[in-house]
Amino acid sequence: MHKVDLDPAFGERTWAQLESALGEIFQRRESGLSYEELYRGAYNMVLHKHGDRLYSGFQALAERHLEGVAERVAAGHGEMLLEGAHREWREFSRAMQLNRDILMYMDRVYVRRAGRPSVEALGCQLWLSEVLRSPELDSRLSSEALRMVEREREGECVDQDRLRRLTQMLVETGGGAYAAELEEPLLEASRRRFQGQAGRALEAGSPDEGKLPVPEYLRLVEGKLEEEQRRGEAYLDPQTGPKLVTAVEDEMLAAWQEALLGHANGGFAAMLEQGDTDSMRLLHRLLGRVPGGVEGLCARFKEGLEQRGTSLVQEPESTLGAVAYVEGLLALKAKFDGVVAEAFDGGKIFSTAIQKGFETFMNLESTSAERLSQFLDDKLRSGFKDVAEDEIEHLIDRVMLLFRHLQDKDVFESYFKQHLAQRLLGGRPVSEDLERGIIARLKTECGHQFTSNVEAMFKDISTSGDIMARFRTSMEDQKDRAAPQGETSGRVKFDLNVQVLTSGSWPIRGAAATCKPWTLDPALRHMTSAFESFYLEAHSSRKLLWQASMGTAEIRAHFGGRKYDLLVSTHQLCVMLLFKDSSQLSFSEIRRATGMETADLSRALRGLACIKGKAVLLKEPSGKAVGEGDSFTYNEDFQSRAFRVKLAPTSQLSENGLERTEVRKRISEDRKPQVEAAIVRIMKARRTLHHNAVIEEVTRQLAPKFLPPPQMIKARLESLIEREFLERDGDNMKLYHYVC
Repeated sequence: MHKVDLDPAFGERTWAQLESALGEIFQRRESGLSYEELYRGAYNMVLHKHGDRLYSGFQALAERHLEGVAERVAAGHGEMLLEGAHREWREFSRAMQLNRDILMYMDRVYVRRAGRPSVEALGCQLWLSEVLRSPELDSRLSSEALRMVEREREGECVDQDRLRRLTQMLVETGGGAYAAELEEPLLEASRRRFQGQAGRALEAGSPDEGKLPVPEYLRLVEGKLEEEQRRGEAYLDPQTGPKLVTAVEDEMLAAWQEALLGHANGGFAAMLEQGDTDSMRLLHRLLGRVPGGVEGLCARFKEGLEQRGTSLVQEPESTLGAVAYVEGLLALKAKFDGVVAEAFDGGKIFSTAIQKGFETFMNLESTSAERLSQFLDDKLRSGFKDVAEDEIEHLIDRVMLLFRHLQDKDVFESYFKQHLAQRLLGGRPVSEDLERGIIARLKTECGHQFTSNVEAMFKDISTSGDIMARFRTSMEDQKDRAAPQGETSGRVKFDLNVQVLTSGSWPIRGAAATCKPWTLDPALRHMTSAFESFYLEAHSSRKLLWQASMGTAEIRAHFGGRKYDLLVSTHQLCVMLLFKDSSQLSFSEIRRATGMETADLSRALRGLACIKGKAVLLKEPSGKAVGEGDSFTYNEDFQSRAFRVKLAPTSQLSENGLERTEVRKRISEDRKPQVEAAIVRIMKARRTLHHNAVIEEVTRQLAPKFLPPPQMIKARLESLIEREFLERDGDNMKLYHYVC
């Protein structure tokens, strides 16, 4: 082998040849060059360890070429500045691409080994440092681009191609050139612009000519979002469009949520009040783009619901009856359900807000359960006369939705059974199918215990019909035919209908009265005695207790030559019979003659003397309350358009505070064994449990019927401990053990 010695001047001589040729390429005079020879020369320099000289020489050549480029570009003004920059970049890029092909081997071998930028990267770095960030240009390109964007936002027509080419140049330059020279200044200027626009439109102290109603402002923002998205697609880098959209969302939506959701200037509260579904839909769509926006909208939605619901619930019963109250709740729910469906795309978060809102305000007043039952009672008594036949089931379902929001469902149960009893005993059920349909729904909601006695009530009514049929047959066989077709002491014929109820199945208040006020009339006394004899003969082991408070009667009365058929309760019948022989009686005289309890008599007299337009008796002193010192006079001037006049039965009169207290007291007593039973079930299964866990578990189990207060649970725990069902732990007083 022979050693080959290279010419010591090989590297410099070869570079001189390459330098001249590469310079010609920069000057666009490359037509006579041999690219193969130039590539071989660059290859040999790298191969013979002259790669550093080649790289540094090319870098110096490129730097010399860029001298004066910045001055030439800076000589342009306005949009021509961008045009000049693009032209110079295009020429420089063309030259760098040709030179990169010649220096390809250097890129593959030397650059990788030395860890230096590639030819392409070197060109971009030099363009950035020598041109874009030169003192001559120094932010002029970005400033001019921002002016063009601003002019376009104001509606002027600008050359988008020049902006697109500027973006392309900056992105190709790399090194953060696009972000630093265009994107960041654009985003900063855009945010200032959006802030100003929002402030002028929404701030309370802004000039009137700049203000916009919130619905118009939302449409402005929607257009702005679309506009900025199109701008990003038209002449900016793809990553910039979403950032501009985010800037609109932050500065025109997120920063102004309070103003958008308020009442002033047509905000959400005003939209909700006016039922502006289109604007609410747009607001929901826009706030959905903002973190926490939908949650904030939902909070205001719930707040608006609770304000309206609380106002309705706290309306005095004297001005808002049960029917109007429930209809108001149904209308409120329908309105807000409609908003959720039409404006909020049926969002679950809003449906949950409606549910929680109704649970909040419907349980503010203890009368909600009673009024809900009164509403159903009114509709069932009237046969849903104001409701289309195909809408009846839908209305019942809507009422059941309200029922779900009640916490004290046992209170509703108490009133519902009481009202059902009144309908059954008064022969008022318009449709047994509707009655049973409601009962089936209640059974589904609360379990079979809720309606356990109801089936027995229906059975008693059916059985009573059979008993009365046998009784009438029996009386027809008797010579005197005293009942059921009898005669009062005034020789007026009448009919008797007795309904035998099973004790424990019916919501009967208190014990049966020992007195029988109807016995003041001989014919009534004779009829009831005949029925007692007939029934007890067939059922000798049973006992009959008369419940006058649950009976009804129809009597013929004369007022100043006018006659009417009055539909009254049994107690009211007994009171009216006294006025056959007297025109005026005191409260004490009536009580002494009938033997009725004070509460029963007060209810009866309220129905006869205190109902406007139906006062068959006149009370002194006047007023809605009945007291010991009152006196009552037969109202000879009573008039009515109807021949049959239905006076308010005692059981249908609104309960006063004392009666409600009694009902609540009775319900509270009924709850005690239920709480104790729940505690025993839990402790029997768990054997040992902490106090807080007992409270939580009992509350959970009883929630379908009522929410027991912790004080009640604690009292029942103490009672069970006293009766040795439970015992406390010796070391931890809050720990309970079940005693077998």
